[in-house]
Amino acid sequence: MPSNVAKYLKFPYVRVPKRANILILLLLLLVSAATLSILFISHMHVKNGTKPKRQTAVLVQESQFMLRDNKTGRLVWDMKEMKRLHGTRRPVHTTSRIPAMAKIVQNKRSMGAEQTNQVKFDKYFKMADPRLPPLSPSWLAEREAVFEQRSNRIANVCRAYDVRIGRGNVTSRPGVGPVERINGDHFVSVPALNVTACLLAKVASTSLLSTLLRVTGKEVPQLEGNRTSLHAAAGALRLPPSQLGAMLHRSLTVLLVRHPLRRLVAAYRDKIAGRPNWPMLHHFEFLKFGSAPKSQLGRELRDAEMQEHRREALSRDGVPTFGEFLAVALLGDRPLRDAHWAPYWRYCAPCHVRYRMVGQLETAGDDLRYLWHALRLYYWVQIPWLHRSRPEQQPEEGLQSLADTYLRPLERPIMMAFKREYKLDFDLFGYDWAGLMRMSGHCVIGDTGCDLL
Repeated sequence: MPSNVAKYLKFPYVRVPKRANILILLLLLLVSAATLSILFISHMHVKNGTKPKRQTAVLVQESQFMLRDNKTGRLVWDMKEMKRLHGTRRPVHTTSRIPAMAKIVQNKRSMGAEQTNQVKFDKYFKMADPRLPPLSPSWLAEREAVFEQRSNRIANVCRAYDVRIGRGNVTSRPGVGPVERINGDHFVSVPALNVTACLLAKVASTSLLSTLLRVTGKEVPQLEGNRTSLHAAAGALRLPPSQLGAMLHRSLTVLLVRHPLRRLVAAYRDKIAGRPNWPMLHHFEFLKFGSAPKSQLGRELRDAEMQEHRREALSRDGVPTFGEFLAVALLGDRPLRDAHWAPYWRYCAPCHVRYRMVGQLETAGDDLRYLWHALRLYYWVQIPWLHRSRPEQQPEEGLQSLADTYLRPLERPIMMAFKREYKLDFDLFGYDWAGLMRMSGHCVIGDTGCDLL
């Protein structure tokens, strides 16, 4: 006769020995318990908004990159990077201790990708057969001391100016000082060389960018066809925000600067002078003359001044003067921002990104020599100068001549705007602001009460 279990299972033609009844019941109970456990776990994951992941043993190495407010020392961003040493790929865990600040996005680069890039670079680099020149340890130590002195000066000036860091409309703390913002599009990185640089226009950026592109095997566009194509190609050297934080922490960070007035004049000569720009002139007219007055006499006087300005602009073929260019770039509700004349503090955030090498174009012979040595580029890629604005034999124009030509004719409101935008750069990198104001005639020697000092 069929057993009780067989009857329960509705298999009337199956005969099960009585001694197996207990084993079958136990098996059914185990299967039911396992099914209920799986359903319960799946329900909890769906309820919590997470999905179960396969657990794999992995050995990780954690490194931390923190951004602190330069004055209070309070933690602004805390980025933790988890690098895979063994096992499967492991994402980065990023935390933020300021809820109002947006989180730095996560780093997902695996160690395998880094090793692949390094192998490709080593193969390409080996073909060049680099030979380092004999640089004495004392000379290297002297340059490193100079870079450390420059970094310390930047830190002290940032605290004195109460420079804050911001993201969107949120800043690290209340205040009235300048606000820096870190923009990933302003940095180029070469992980194979372990270098990250903020390259501004008119500071040997074209030469250095072409070198980094050539080193990494990227195609270097020709400048004759499209002068902006080289900087457009720099996108190949930009890292996503998920990787930029880690590179700023562990790589050689480089910033090159030059005298702010020289850079501003170079940008004006290269981008503004020598070509008509009527939209800029119309913008200047709106800033200077404003909207039409309500009275008839006021409108007539305004129109007469505008007609006089337009006749004068026609006499120079619609080319804006340096004063008109500065007024449009610095004044008004919407000043004309551009990377070619943006101040260093606004573009590269030197108060919140600690640059291990701050080079100056005035000492480029030694600074670039040190950089080429640190990146192992000697006798492989020579230091290029692709975008010279003057022949090699022509000496650089003196500051007194530049001050007389470009600053002395400026009106007081434009000079005050020039001070608000660029004086921080002068103090950060050790350029003489007070001396320039006296050279330009806007402040008298010995007059400590000048509002431009």
